Amino acid sequence: MKYNRIYRGVNIAGTWLHGTRTAISFTTREMAVKYAFTDVSPMLPAETPRLYCGDIEIAAPFVDLPTTSHLPVEKLVQLVGGVDAFYIAEVLANAMQTTPEWTALREEHKLEYAMMFQFRRYERFLWKLTVPLDALVQSDKCVAILRKKGFDGAIYQHNFKDIDHTVFAVFDDTQIENAHFPEYLN
Repeated sequence: MKYNRIYRGVNIAGTWLHGTRTAISFTTREMAVKYAFTDVSPMLPAETPRLYCGDIEIAAPFVDLPTTSHLPVEKLVQLVGGVDAFYIAEVLANAMQTTPEWTALREEHKLEYAMMFQFRRYERFLWKLTVPLDALVQSDKCVAILRKKGFDGAIYQHNFKDIDHTVFAVFDDTQIENAHFPEYLN
């Protein structure tokens, strides 16, 4: 499916598209402006905030869940298979520990915090957890698996600065068309 005139907010010097192995995310103009003016970290403040506008094509989305920010591990298994789902969960262990499902499991079963790094021992709990979609598309290892499975993007909800919005992530820069020159923001 083609999505026209969507935006990417960029706030650090350098290229905005090429050389990335993770997904390239787009959203509404309003949200892209917020991203462009947000510091990457205290050590890496926003510099040269700018917007890019373009059209993207996502023919085989991994997920098309514009109102959901997390994917149950059980659904992940259906989409990529058990071995790859298990690997993705290991890669995203830190992010999965931030989910409400992990907090509930930890309290209910008195689990140690390090349990997430011992999947083989605690595999039975893994299937009750969810994967944060934003963390998944920002991982080069996870995106590589999704590409191999034939997926070319993801559509999901993300919360940024307490605002829920839809993110359109493409897995390859060739899916971006009519990318306009940047609009520099003051």
